[in-house]
Amino acid sequence: MELDVYEKVYDLYNQGYWFLKGRSKIIQSMLNRIYSSHSKDSIILDIGCSTGVILKDLLSKGFNIFGIDNEDKALECCINLGLNDRVIKTDIYNLPFLAKSFDCVTAFDVIEHLDDLAALRQIKRVLKSNGRVLLICPAYRWLWSKKDITYHHKRRYNKLGLKTILEKSGFTVEKCSYFNFFLFPLFVIAVLLDKYLAFLNLKLDFLKPVPSFINVILNKLMFLEAFLVDRYGLPFGSSLICLARPIDHA
Repeated sequence: MELDVYEKVYDLYNQGYWFLKGRSKIIQSMLNRIYSSHSKDSIILDIGCSTGVILKDLLSKGFNIFGIDNEDKALECCINLGLNDRVIKTDIYNLPFLAKSFDCVTAFDVIEHLDDLAALRQIKRVLKSNGRVLLICPAYRWLWSKKDITYHHKRRYNKLGLKTILEKSGFTVEKCSYFNFFLFPLFVIAVLLDKYLAFLNLKLDFLKPVPSFINVILNKLMFLEAFLVDRYGLPFGSSLICLARPIDHA
């Protein structure tokens, strides 16, 4: 990811940006399916913790979570959030942890940057046999845009493709849903205009402040999505969230 994106995410989080807050709510609702938000026993590892904004939110809800990242800029943002004792610098291919160390491993918008099969096998190694992995990934190859290049993505996923790579890595999927559902038509239009009418020079940027009243409305929509994802799942959206467990879990 371009270094200026870390600063932008960090600043937007501090402004209560709707997408970051809503995404955090969706993550919390999925984790609450398997862990009490006040349990101190379950240990969670967040891979590619980036600026630490999700880490901080989950810590505030009582989750015992630690993070790793290999970018100095990301770790600097984490330190600015007071997460010094919760993050270390390392990469997913060389996790410095014993086998079966964690009850849950999370990776939010991470595996699309990596050799996903190798990354997921490392996750399985450090995950307890009754543990869970929670992933978020960008959805639909046909939505590939210049922003994917800016974010250094290697791919986007559909639900079947993500389930397939998880199964090849030794996991079975418990729940998989799209999200960013309500604004999906606008997202599609914007991406397609940018892709096929490049001369318009639209300069798409979905990480930018919006007027406060719009931020409130969008935040409520994302909170509604969190409820719907948890209870029912959503049929389409610009992102995927997936909860899986190791196949060898009896």
